[in-house]
Amino acid sequence: MYYLGIDLHKHKSYVTALNEAGQEIFKGVLRNEQKEFEALLVRLNGKCKGVIETTYNWEKMYDALTGIGIETVVAHAYKLRVIAESQIKNDKRDSAVLAKLLRADMIPAIYIAPREIRLARNVLRERVFLISKRTSFKNRIHVTLDRNGVDTSRYTDIFGSTGRKYISMQELEGTEQELLDYQLASIDYLGTVIKEIDALIKNVTAGNNYVELIMSTPGFGEFFSRLVAVEVSDIKRFLSPERFASYCGLVPMESSSGEAIHRGPVVKHSNKYLKWAFVEAAWTAVRTEPYYRDIYYSIKARRGSNKAIVAVARKLSEVVYKMLKENRSYKYRDKMAALRSV
Repeated sequence: MYYLGIDLHKHKSYVTALNEAGQEIFKGVLRNEQKEFEALLVRLNGKCKGVIETTYNWEKMYDALTGIGIETVVAHAYKLRVIAESQIKNDKRDSAVLAKLLRADMIPAIYIAPREIRLARNVLRERVFLISKRTSFKNRIHVTLDRNGVDTSRYTDIFGSTGRKYISMQELEGTEQELLDYQLASIDYLGTVIKEIDALIKNVTAGNNYVELIMSTPGFGEFFSRLVAVEVSDIKRFLSPERFASYCGLVPMESSSGEAIHRGPVVKHSNKYLKWAFVEAAWTAVRTEPYYRDIYYSIKARRGSNKAIVAVARKLSEVVYKMLKENRSYKYRDKMAALRSV
């Protein structure tokens, strides 16, 4: 077995190859092309295992390496830095460290979802990006209207049909009107693109049995159900609901010394898409089901609104975990269950 430490960059990688005894057999720069690594395999003439980090476009390299028979591990970049941080860093040193850690079986590896799931994730994450862009333009429109003294306080949603009609009646001065027209055209265009990508999302998530199960949970509509389904990929990879909640960024950081336990803010290195989905779903669940409403108000009275909604989001994540594990739909929960949980 040969162990390849691959320090991945956009167009090329620095590669260090170690044998079973830990001796350096090869080191050098290879272009990120399949044929270059195939030539290295021929040169080594043996089974190879490689490691790359979660850097720019790592999935392309992962697929290329596994495609030619290199067993490939993808290292969690942040956790790897904790293990192997050095004050002296360069490509040569990084690839050697990767190879040594791989040989010692000390790589903090991430879960690699099947390719079809990764492709579906790209589509759903693109929709998240487009929504954020549309929200940015809407915020700019609010600024433009406020700057020009246009009163919109009578409208709960100025981008609804009546609100848009009101905006179209405004005549701003000079270039301000041109800016407003550009901003409105931008949100209209993004709205059209989002509708098109929604159709694509249905196609890439068709047949995913997690979607329907999640959609039965309070707070989860069609988009969030599909987003959570592809981000989870396989619920079996999480050993407990606590592990899943931590992956979703819904548990506090904890440090202990002796008998003292200190809990801080929620964990930072988590799946931001799952965290967003569960927190947004939690607000809807609080409005629609007494079980989650009672949890929210009980914790809010003692610890504030932010901690309360995160607690509800965590409870939702644990419920979804059990549903997916047991392959069953959501079951309504009563108020007494809520009181027992807090």
